[in-house]
Amino acid sequence: MKLTTDRLILREMNMDDYDALYQVLADSDIMQHYPYTFDEERVRGWISKNVERYQMFGFGLWAVCLKETGEMIGDCGLTMQMIGGVIKPEIGYHIRRDQQRKGYAREAAMAVRDWTFENTPIQIIYSYMKYTNAPSAATALSWGCHQVDEFKDDVNEVTRVFAITREEWLETQDDWQRLYHAAKRVMNARSISPFIEAGGVGAAIMTKAGNIYTGVCIDTASTLGMCGERNAIANMITNGESRIDKVVAITPDGNVGSPCGACREYMMQLDRDSADIQILLDLETRKTVTLGELLPDWWGTYRFES
Repeated sequence: MKLTTDRLILREMNMDDYDALYQVLADSDIMQHYPYTFDEERVRGWISKNVERYQMFGFGLWAVCLKETGEMIGDCGLTMQMIGGVIKPEIGYHIRRDQQRKGYAREAAMAVRDWTFENTPIQIIYSYMKYTNAPSAATALSWGCHQVDEFKDDVNEVTRVFAITREEWLETQDDWQRLYHAAKRVMNARSISPFIEAGGVGAAIMTKAGNIYTGVCIDTASTLGMCGERNAIANMITNGESRIDKVVAITPDGNVGSPCGACREYMMQLDRDSADIQILLDLETRKTVTLGELLPDWWGTYRFES
């Protein structure tokens, strides 16, 4: 597993990271709010625990490395923590002292937040800390959280709890991000029968009214299958709409792709303004193309005009 940001790479840690991680966890200033100090055994145990988490859950605290040099400067990731007597998903972070106040914790936490909502069914992500840990609280606020609880306990004296919901996160996304996440959520490649496979491609469409409809591809042993885009369109029509504004389709490798010829024709026949439908070609750069550019001089225009 590897996440990349503008300046960082987050990857799974291993025992080769011991020296770099020891500089972080054994620093009494960085860990002053932790209930105990870290020696060699505890740092190695920290690494082993996260390797175990990767195997059990598919996530844990990941090594935070500078993209330019590959140097590990801390850790950040998603773990399950006991917060107020309930096990909850939490994003934690520790950045080496000389690399603090550069926005790395925020940048790493935002990447973990996005990965969590894009790849898991988790609906709320938490961040908690001792009441005196003002820098950690400020970081939680910076990546979208707000305080949801505060309680007394034996470990922290007083613990502050911050959180962000999936709905709150989605409100911060632009249309293309919302469509991409919606399409990715419905992807689930599987065999339905010896003749039918489904879910390898996910699609999401946004209507002129701003509603989002999704669908997955259905591949059959004959020509009875359906692309994800047409499945999403069927969902849209079932719900009483027919005018599309934007389209995103995600291929099995996680990249976005252009609709096939049949889907282009299908969309073009829906509405006289279908040529203006925007289709995402690259999420990172927001590169798009219109349906009219994919189908220039479309044969059916005269029917709308008449």
